[in-house]
Amino acid sequence: MVIDYCPVCGYGPALGGAALGFASTEDLRCSFEICDCCGCEYGYSDNMANYQRWVADGCPWRYPKLRPLNWSLEDQLMYTIRPWPPGRESVTKVTIERFVDEDFPGLVECALVDSKGYTHRFVAKAPVVSTMDLSSDSTFPRSGYIACVVESEWTDDRGRQLVRVGNITPWDIESKAGEMTFTVLRDQIGPV
Repeated sequence: MVIDYCPVCGYGPALGGAALGFASTEDLRCSFEICDCCGCEYGYSDNMANYQRWVADGCPWRYPKLRPLNWSLEDQLMYTIRPWPPGRESVTKVTIERFVDEDFPGLVECALVDSKGYTHRFVAKAPVVSTMDLSSDSTFPRSGYIACVVESEWTDDRGRQLVRVGNITPWDIESKAGEMTFTVLRDQIGPV
């Protein structure tokens, strides 16, 4: 899916803006570009709370000179992506253990302990697993998340609520061992 419009407010080519041209959600969110209209910074403040604040403030333009004369919020909203960010309704909680690479946007190593107590390790882009601005100077370990899709839920013979999750969408994050599906405790799944 090519993303040409701001997924938060819908600003883009049909409304006089330039096409963003990102090949994936991850590419967009790791760009840290700022929308000319709503002012969200992709990968940092591109969330529904900031969208709602922008609307409550009367939809002020970050660059008012770029606002088209016949601009209409209603017309623009048809180009948004909902939910945004995608997959955030279901996330697997992880522990961000360390910063591993300073090259933009930065890589971190995360750990996920599954329902059997096995630790799965991941290396991912810092903005994909945390809303915090992480660097090698950050304090670790810290909480993080990996977006996931809940595939199934059940209660095991010990009475534990288990969830089978897949990390295939939206980020295609796999463990260092190449695994993309995991069985975790229900309380390891939640919102950001």
